[in-house]
Amino acid sequence: MMANKEFPLVTVCVITYNHNKFIKSALESILEQRTSFWWNIIIADDFSTDGTTEIIKEFASQYPDKIKLILQNHNVGLNKNFIDLFGAAQSKYVAFLDGDDVWSDPIRLEKQFHFLENNPEYAMVYGKHTLMDEAGIKKSYRKIPSYKSGYIFKDILLCKFLPPMAAALIRNSEVKKIYLNNNAPGIDFFLIASICKNNKVAFLNENYFCYRINNHSITNSQRPYMSDLFLKNIMLFHNEYPEFVKKGIKNFQQNQLYLIAEKEPTLKHFYLLVTNFRFSSIHIRQQLKCFLNLIIRNLK
Repeated sequence: MMANKEFPLVTVCVITYNHNKFIKSALESILEQRTSFWWNIIIADDFSTDGTTEIIKEFASQYPDKIKLILQNHNVGLNKNFIDLFGAAQSKYVAFLDGDDVWSDPIRLEKQFHFLENNPEYAMVYGKHTLMDEAGIKKSYRKIPSYKSGYIFKDILLCKFLPPMAAALIRNSEVKKIYLNNNAPGIDFFLIASICKNNKVAFLNENYFCYRINNHSITNSQRPYMSDLFLKNIMLFHNEYPEFVKKGIKNFQQNQLYLIAEKEPTLKHFYLLVTNFRFSSIHIRQQLKCFLNLIIRNLK
């Protein structure tokens, strides 16, 4: 299969904003990839103000044939930066990484590329991921994700799990279909759900990246905004799948309650856990954590 610097077979899309502490590690982990084909990296920086822009410019100067930059001239927000990033990729396949995470397998692109080449019935192939803190120390899951292959759209709408986008390789033709509509939102949930709606995806039981639990990330520092954004995105599927979406929102809100009750416990959160009791190990565990954290807080 022909590929060259102008027409790479895979593009790694990196989205970043104020990731000066982490972007170097992220890019180094991508550049460790060993492949038998040409691939490139596109980095979309949303007008960072902490030195991130200077770091990615240095990388681009070191790898001028490998790295292309999208430098927003003002802060355009997650949605537009995301769409600009994926819109710039012209390769057969696309991969993704947030600027504060890292890839963990130096031959993942090679393995995923050959899987999709040999299995045209799949639109996407993905693997597992691990968790780490800001210092890069591995963390344990509260609940192990239920990775699956096949038609998994129902599980996504029910918020049982979402394939980790940074562990995936996706056919770019499917991405382009989704973003033919300029109003389509730029967020990983909508993109992955839309791909899985009418396509089979494959799961490979291998670890492909580490997700950094970064307190300053948009996901954590702007949790109410990200929660509202998720609800807006899942509601886009409501007309076609009202029952799935209704149950999915309920599951999502329950998971958000677990997270908040563990990190910022209040009597209100404990009351909600008690009155919305579920016979599951995670519910009981989070209820006990909330109760103990409240006691510790009151003793201080």
